[in-house]
Amino acid sequence: MLPDSDTVFRLFLDIANIYSPSGNERELANYIVKFLKDHVDDVYVDEVGNVIAVKGSGRPVIWFHAHMDTIPIRPRVRVMNDLVIGPGVADDKAPLTAMILALAFSNPKCRVVFTGVVEEETTSRGSLHLVKSVTEGLLERPDGVVIGEPTGIDRVVYVYRGSTKFRVFSRARGGHASTPIASSNPILKIYEMYRKIYELLDAGEEYSKISLVPTIVRGGEVLNQIPTFAEMFIDVRIPPRYSCSEVTSKVRGLEIVDETSRTEIEIYECIDPVQVDIMNPMARAVIRAITKVLGRSPTPAKKWGTSDMNIIVKICRNIIAYGPGEHESTHTEEECVKLTDLYNAVKIYEKTIDEFLQLVDR
Repeated sequence: MLPDSDTVFRLFLDIANIYSPSGNERELANYIVKFLKDHVDDVYVDEVGNVIAVKGSGRPVIWFHAHMDTIPIRPRVRVMNDLVIGPGVADDKAPLTAMILALAFSNPKCRVVFTGVVEEETTSRGSLHLVKSVTEGLLERPDGVVIGEPTGIDRVVYVYRGSTKFRVFSRARGGHASTPIASSNPILKIYEMYRKIYELLDAGEEYSKISLVPTIVRGGEVLNQIPTFAEMFIDVRIPPRYSCSEVTSKVRGLEIVDETSRTEIEIYECIDPVQVDIMNPMARAVIRAITKVLGRSPTPAKKWGTSDMNIIVKICRNIIAYGPGEHESTHTEEECVKLTDLYNAVKIYEKTIDEFLQLVDR
């Protein structure tokens, strides 16, 4: 029997108000374990801080996968009629809460595992650890996975772009600002390198193009001196028609050198894009569950960002991303989710279990 709306609301507010930026999820993990221990067969925190909860036995094995961390904005959660607003409420506290409740109040005829992971917004440490645990035989391989992300109550996501980060940095001799031709300026050099990378990768603003977005720029020491150092961090998103190796091989070792300066690029860890069959069994199970709960079919969608689906797909391709929350507002102080959507998501996740069982048995 599923929980009433008051239970859903209270748990959600508790979870939403716990500050859990990447690397600081322990308080939230402890809260989730305390809540679930009376509702599941087993629940624990693994070596890296992930919460693993198990209910039921046998096969198939279904994973409900969501992340506990948020971007580092302290929550100021407020309720306006049916809407809950505040940092982290959509990404990822609403899908997280709905999955926890669906597991807690379901009576599965198979094995259902909740995986609440750490550091999705930064290093993906939690999901990488789960993949390693499965490949080494320390954790049972899932037969189907639902990634809890704020896709919107009537959308399922089957494509995510890949991602990496570039650090462009430049060092120079410096000099007096009154004689700018006396030395190459690192600030100008990092922008020159950015333009070079942009052209080399044929970057653009369309979904099918690689996107390059400068996110941090630093440089300079004093107001009247040509800088001796500058750096730029670039967020890179990779559409499905490319791979990490294709992108990084084009820019690796790139440099601009003259008599007084040197400008180089550093490439961070890269996550490949992912695209799965929209008719894979787990995708079909979620679509059927949405249709039965909402009375309408969901819309298949592609996301501009990257999620843990890009990583978990390595151990299971019966996978889809779905969850409540207005995705357009994520990573802002105005993140929002409708309480009615949250409650319906609990029903949809719970019904997904039976729908997947029927598809697998058939």
